Amino acid sequence: MPDTIFVRVYEGRLDLLRAVIGGAAGTPYHDGLFFFDVHYPSNYPDTPPLVHYHAHNLRLNPNLYNCGKVCLSLLNTWSGRKDEMWTPNKSNMLQVLLSIQALVLNTKPYFNEPGWASSAGTVHGEKSSQKYNDSTFILSCRTILYTLKNPPKHFEDYVLGHFRLRAHPFLLACKAYIEGAQVGCVVEGVQDVDEGQTSSSSHFKSEVGTMAGNLVPIFIQKGAKNCEQFVCLGDAFRLAKANYTNIFKKDFYEPVQDQVAAAVSQALPFGHSHAQYQPFHYSAAQFMKADSGASKKLKPSGFTSNIHPTFFKGCLNFVK
Repeated sequence: MPDTIFVRVYEGRLDLLRAVIGGAAGTPYHDGLFFFDVHYPSNYPDTPPLVHYHAHNLRLNPNLYNCGKVCLSLLNTWSGRKDEMWTPNKSNMLQVLLSIQALVLNTKPYFNEPGWASSAGTVHGEKSSQKYNDSTFILSCRTILYTLKNPPKHFEDYVLGHFRLRAHPFLLACKAYIEGAQVGCVVEGVQDVDEGQTSSSSHFKSEVGTMAGNLVPIFIQKGAKNCEQFVCLGDAFRLAKANYTNIFKKDFYEPVQDQVAAAVSQALPFGHSHAQYQPFHYSAAQFMKADSGASKKLKPSGFTSNIHPTFFKGCLNFVK
């Protein structure tokens, strides 16, 4: 067994088995855990085992249905060449698990769909594959969230130990995806530059932020280390998008005087005309030198309304 596949069997029911497969690095399934229940029929190994995937009603792979069906030639649940089908006295359960990990939970699962396989290597196909990977990663995140909240019986410690180790590199990858890296190109915090040149959509980045924001508190609660720095990961993308999209444009910032005048205008009491108040005659430099105690000096002449000093303090902090 490779380290990324773990199996438990029942002493009283040797016809039952539960396996967990870890998502491999470089795939949209990285750092996730995927559970399968196996039943050996009475005529096994002449016929293949029956395999059910813990889908949680999510379709994150063409071969893994949201009802739990595993579509694989080796299980005789999909048509294929004779040498791909189950062969008595030759095929075994280890082959099934390795096939699921390598052939199903792979780098580009989009091409697992027979109708799309022919587009591999084309511009349209690769673009569709990347979009599929984006969606698949979000579904993988949802699977992680569900697994943490509802670990399968007898795998509670395994789930806990796995995510204590993998939470930090997983969140590093999420941060990279929000910054524009391509799904699957980040391994142990190191990004493959060639694979990461194409940024994903803003919608995907926002979804990654949302999922990370949901997962971080649970990771910390479960004992994962060095995750505190990612607490605001979900808000970071939305904040950056809102405030810094046009930061280098000339007209991004309004003149200081306009900002102050607009703020004061919004704070005027009802029933007073704007004509009653004279505009500020302070330069930006003078305004920047003012402190929170200078609120009275900043009032325009004829300004009779009693506005709380903290309002001006807020304006000063905003401009600074």
